[in-house]
Amino acid sequence: MINIIGPFAYENWIVSEEGESSVAFEYPLFTDARIIGEIRDGLGPYEFLNTVAQPNQRKYHPSLILRSQEYLDNPLPDIGYYAYSRRNIR
Repeated sequence: MINIIGPFAYENWIVSEEGESSVAFEYPLFTDARIIGEIRDGLGPYEFLNTVAQPNQRKYHPSLILRSQEYLDNPLPDIGYYAYSRRNIR
């Protein structure tokens, strides 16, 4: 395995060239800009999917979906039970 130090997204991209994805996440992105096209390849483990949001709709819909294939284990840090207790806030 390559030892890389950098942001999670960068390390995930480098490691994606070596192995199998364990899980994928999709993140909705909102904008009032008109989006044309989408990017499905050339960005490593990431894709931008166009949802073809219609202009002048009254409801809010995501214009793009960022799909991310995760290749690294990214466990949440153990912040402990008392990390956000009221007595620690002054």
